[in-house]
Amino acid sequence: LGNVIAGRGDAARARATFEQALAETSAAFGRGHPRVGHTCYNLAKLEFDQGNLDAARRWLERARDIYVAARGPEHRDVGSVELLLAAIDVSVGAFDEAEAHARAADRIYAAELAPDNVDRAEPQLQLGHIAFAREQFDVARDHYRSALAQQRVSLPPGHISMADTHINLGLVQLADGDAEAAVPELQRAVEWLEAGAGVDPE
Repeated sequence: LGNVIAGRGDAARARATFEQALAETSAAFGRGHPRVGHTCYNLAKLEFDQGNLDAARRWLERARDIYVAARGPEHRDVGSVELLLAAIDVSVGAFDEAEAHARAADRIYAAELAPDNVDRAEPQLQLGHIAFAREQFDVARDHYRSALAQQRVSLPPGHISMADTHINLGLVQLADGDAEAAVPELQRAVEWLEAGAGVDPE
């Protein structure tokens, strides 16, 4: 329910809903139960989306402590925490820390998720964003292509989710001074966006 309310843009009500859920799940299952960790994670996502990065980090650290104690340090839920910590660090320009978190998520997802699970693309996308921010365009391109390869394994042909990855590849090519290589990537993104959502290519 909190996620639905957050999706409607009512952050205050969503926060209150999550906090109520946190109190109820803590009372019902104990403070160290993974369900409590899930609520902490949802609160972290909400705070991150609102730009409250310190609060988001605190909720994530609590969620990670719960997940590690309950399920071990290599569980997929720990990987999700690492991925959002990477996004927080990117937001503040802490790229070394962001890379460490993203690589931890990549390691965990590779071990824990099925080969055709599309979530395995997420750490590669984050590593691409980090490399792009560092102006390491060859590295960014490699990560985006790796993410796209995973998406092609996991998603139907032409799935709209791949459009963003083509946009990222096009932006890397542009930033690297290769407009000719950027054009087909951006054209493919426009084709898929247009087919998937009726986007006007103009």
